[in-house]
Amino acid sequence: MFVSYGQMDGTAINWEAYGSWPYINLAIWILLILAPVLIGIFCRNKKGFSSVIKGISLGIIGVQCITLLTVGLTNDISKDQDYYVARDDQMLNLSKEKNIVVMLFDAYQSSYFRQTIEDIPEADQILENFVFFENAAGTSRWSEEGSATILTGHQLLAELPFRKNIDYIYNQSQFLPLLKKNHYDVRYYVQSNLVSPTLDGVIQNIVRREQEIAPSFSFSKVMLQITAFRYMPHVLKPYFWFSYNDIENLKAVDTNDEKETEFIMADQKFNQEILDGELASENKNKTYRFYYFKGVHTPYNMNANCEYVEYDGDINIVDYVKDIHENDMIYQQSLGCVRIIANFIQALKDEGIYDQTDIVITADHGWENRYNPLLLVKSKDTAGPFKISRAPVSYIEDFEPTILSLIDESYQEKKTVFDYEEGEERRRYFYVYDINIADRSYNERIKYYTDTLNPPRISDFHPC
Repeated sequence: MFVSYGQMDGTAINWEAYGSWPYINLAIWILLILAPVLIGIFCRNKKGFSSVIKGISLGIIGVQCITLLTVGLTNDISKDQDYYVARDDQMLNLSKEKNIVVMLFDAYQSSYFRQTIEDIPEADQILENFVFFENAAGTSRWSEEGSATILTGHQLLAELPFRKNIDYIYNQSQFLPLLKKNHYDVRYYVQSNLVSPTLDGVIQNIVRREQEIAPSFSFSKVMLQITAFRYMPHVLKPYFWFSYNDIENLKAVDTNDEKETEFIMADQKFNQEILDGELASENKNKTYRFYYFKGVHTPYNMNANCEYVEYDGDINIVDYVKDIHENDMIYQQSLGCVRIIANFIQALKDEGIYDQTDIVITADHGWENRYNPLLLVKSKDTAGPFKISRAPVSYIEDFEPTILSLIDESYQEKKTVFDYEEGEERRRYFYVYDINIADRSYNERIKYYTDTLNPPRISDFHPC
């Protein structure tokens, strides 16, 4: 009696898209509830029927007890040290020697960015020295799978559970060990579940600390909400809708250090700290910084000046517009993203470290077109006017070599995004995961390819 409700990532569910299923589901529920009642009323052997019902009930309880016992025996439920990604006082402290900054804007597709900067007269000046690769093929359709490449240079596997998958991609990464070898101060500002604690010797703001779920009332409320969403009839599920963020917000970090709290994405807060002059260049080591932003993903709560704003109506509604101007909430949020980029660039210039900083601006996936996420790069090789390139680049194949080339200027093992020409023929790949939303494991990972020379769309991909 279950159907797919998509990713619980904060995106509102389009309940109207389920056609006749709500009525079929409700009819099944009514039948299941009424059947034993009617049988009980009209059954001549009421004692025998009662015994059957008791037997079924005890059987269900028995199965639940066995399941609970199995979970208890096969999982370490002791209070081990957990970990979290700290939003520490080094977040905006860079170096006068060399910096590599990766900025990930969730769901920001290339066409939205281009449509936005076309409305900003000073865009060419803001983005001087950048190359915008508007013909980039992404990794996958959803955040966790798409961001894996940007975080580590590698992709999640189908056969591993999510936690082990995260450990796998971090331990496969080539550029993280190279950063350590070259004495970079490496810090990731992203949700804790997207970072592996096995790399706490490389990523300096991974903190091993006991975490508690608090308070108990909030924990019980969310657990009941999740259970109700899963098992209630379809017509009642909208009242129990939840997202992964509801679970993440239950985590309370046990720390007395006001300068060290768990990272929670807040685009407006980052921008305000930049405007308040908190960016510095006092780090004695070279730095690598990864910043995660909500980008143009729901919920919509940011305007063009990167300020919090409240809209009337549903700020979580999914609206896959091709022209960003058709939805002012998405458009305003896109303008706000460009404002964050512009203010960050200006702060680097004011601090005198712009020329020492390589910047890679990315997206985990697109929105209306999830196959063509944003990609801009500024390095020593891109000095000059802002340029838009239609070279056929690939996140899966080109992202890690590009980062390696920024760390080590002598790197030549594989092609980077700078090594492809416009109109060059090449095959690019994309992964589609069949996701179990309960635990984010995968039934399978299907590999697709495209030979298109244009910014890729869903119709351009074919199964390998």
